[in-house]
Amino acid sequence: MKLSAITDIIWSQSHLDNTEDPSVFPPSTNLVVGPGFRDAIGEGYPQNEDPVCTPQAWDGRSLIELDFVTNRRATLVGRWHAVVRFGNRSFYVLHSPGHTDEHLRGLAHTKLPARSSSIGNGENDRWREAFFAPRCDSSDSHELALRSVSVLQGFNGEDNVLVVFTHDSTLYDVVELYPKDAMGWKDKGWQREGRWRFLEDLSLA
Repeated sequence: MKLSAITDIIWSQSHLDNTEDPSVFPPSTNLVVGPGFRDAIGEGYPQNEDPVCTPQAWDGRSLIELDFVTNRRATLVGRWHAVVRFGNRSFYVLHSPGHTDEHLRGLAHTKLPARSSSIGNGENDRWREAFFAPRCDSSDSHELALRSVSVLQGFNGEDNVLVVFTHDSTLYDVVELYPKDAMGWKDKGWQREGRWRFLEDLSLA
């Protein structure tokens, strides 16, 4: 795939391990962020002494801060506000504040109309209240982080939803990575094989 064919880069949050370098993409590629991003980041480094990102990330390209209230494509998915990002409703961007106020995650329909889906991109995905709760010092809002964990647990209990956790290296030998796609993940047993793999992280704690 040519880089020029990619319309959007979606930052799930502004932390360095989730942003990478948008400047390698052409100016035609939009940078999509969550509500309140610009207020939190300001003009970027060095104008803002907190070096989360630099203005080169959005200079010369469209910076789209999603509006989950007045956008005509706004809806609810579970208990999260969401925006339909593509016209065929194959991909939703969900606002799941907590870890950061502008925190986003994606929901992709991988099989229509049966609506098997894959949900991912979220720092608090890897926290499960059944085992341990998010630390108060790891989130912009501890209360909202707990709520997002609760909402995600509802998705994770559905057989037709595959939840993919950010930074979850235990899935590397379960799922197929780009340029392969996620179509047929249910028949391939990705959920069955990968659902409890995150427990391996606890053995390292």
